[in-house]
Amino acid sequence: MNLNLRKLCELAGIGGDGADPSGKPPGIPVPPVPDLLVTVECLGQTLVATVIEPDLTGPRVAELSHQIRVAVAKRGPGKNLVVDLQNVEHLDSTCLGLLVELLSAVQSRGGRIAVVSAAHRVEALFKLTRLDKVFPIQRDVLMAVRLVESQAA
Repeated sequence: MNLNLRKLCELAGIGGDGADPSGKPPGIPVPPVPDLLVTVECLGQTLVATVIEPDLTGPRVAELSHQIRVAVAKRGPGKNLVVDLQNVEHLDSTCLGLLVELLSAVQSRGGRIAVVSAAHRVEALFKLTRLDKVFPIQRDVLMAVRLVESQAA
């Protein structure tokens, strides 16, 4: 039985010689893969960016910005943007700055932007900074998509 287990481990590339099962020689570092912070889908003329990360502060915002820009470039022609923050529990001024940058980019191509938020904390921050006057805040994605598409028409 022990011999069969050892043979299975060898075939699977684990155990025994200490080699990495990925085939990379030992001692070569593998760069970390960044966590997925956002998904982007297209609904009509609107791109919906659903933020997965619950804590949007500092370095996470820089990675989020990069992921949104890459996803938007790949997804193509969406003119409007809905940023779904329903999973977000905390954000800081860095994240608010990113949203303002996104607003400028969307408006420069004739589109509109809206935010979806379920967390009272997040909505309170928008009200405190008066950004609720700039970003329409909706309770669900479909309402936000209808709003930006009707305003853009």
